[in-house]
Amino acid sequence: MSAQKKADCDQLTIRFNGLIDSGETDQLFFEVSNVMYTGSLYYYPGFLLLNEQGDTIAREEVKYYGIGTSFQTHLLELTDDISFPFVGRLELFGSYYSKKFCSFPIEIEEAEYVSLEEVEREVVKVALNYAGDHVVIDLGGNDITSEYLEYHFNLTNVQGQEVYTGEIDTDIFFIPVDLLGGAGSYYISVWDGINKKLLPTRHFLIE
Repeated sequence: MSAQKKADCDQLTIRFNGLIDSGETDQLFFEVSNVMYTGSLYYYPGFLLLNEQGDTIAREEVKYYGIGTSFQTHLLELTDDISFPFVGRLELFGSYYSKKFCSFPIEIEEAEYVSLEEVEREVVKVALNYAGDHVVIDLGGNDITSEYLEYHFNLTNVQGQEVYTGEIDTDIFFIPVDLLGGAGSYYISVWDGINKKLLPTRHFLIE
């Protein structure tokens, strides 16, 4: 039996998307990526959301073997009342809640009801890893790397200036923030070999 490596929690990428109306009890909709491979697969993971008093507000039912590279859906069912803005902690456990891996301070300014299916079908997903030093870009399983044309992406700032460009050879990749010029608003576009835009331009913010 091999030992699991120590987790590097700050390199996980976590997106909060909103609330899901699941019928009887609302759920908090998070997506998590381990594309930077943090030294752990977080076997049989489950998330808890705690308020500032340490009370459990929401809990996830364990359903995955581990946390993979593409953005993975994690639904936390509310177990107590929640109001926004919310301040607390998001805690990641493994092995069916028998081991705690990570504890993240979290602030959620507001939350709207969203469609699980629509968010999961997004063709371009962008988020910062928890450490805030890399931008993670997931092309949503568009399978664009299987075509014969050469695909590339470019990042522009709000002035329309290109700050970064690169070729695409995988559906999910990450870029160091310090290569982009620091805090600000950015846009990513994906193009084919004849400069035809393939996917909708996506905006993201680095604070």
